[in-house]
Amino acid sequence: MEKVLAIYDRSPATVTLNFQLIAAEPVGARDPAVAGLDSLLRGVLKFSGYRLLRTTVANASENERVSQSLAADQETYTLRVLVSEIRNEGAEASVHLTVSLEKDQSVVTPGGKTPVAGKELLSTGVNVPIGHTVVLGAAAADGADRALILTVRPQIANVTRRD
Repeated sequence: MEKVLAIYDRSPATVTLNFQLIAAEPVGARDPAVAGLDSLLRGVLKFSGYRLLRTTVANASENERVSQSLAADQETYTLRVLVSEIRNEGAEASVHLTVSLEKDQSVVTPGGKTPVAGKELLSTGVNVPIGHTVVLGAAAADGADRALILTVRPQIANVTRRD
């Protein structure tokens, strides 16, 4: 019985999600902050330049939602994440995420700007291996010559036994 309890009697696992918002542009500049992804992105997408706009980190447990506001290039975005399953042991260690990225919008009123529902830029559900960086998606930015790319790298934050 103690062996079974040792396996199952744990606090819920928590993952740390490291997100990167990257601008894909027709300029051939190479940003050292995205050097690890640069050659992959150049091989898959038509853009010649990739620039890190913003990084953000979120912690979440299973069945938990996280929402964060990101400011980048004079725009504001909302990142929403649902962590629905965490497998934290063995070669199959992964996390299932449902992720959306919205560009925040507002309307001008006599009292100033009023926020309205954002424009969804990308939405996906994906199993991401723990410790690996995955490109979640790319979305056209307002300018036809630019796109936004969102990546995530999950890591197990804690696995502790209950006493």
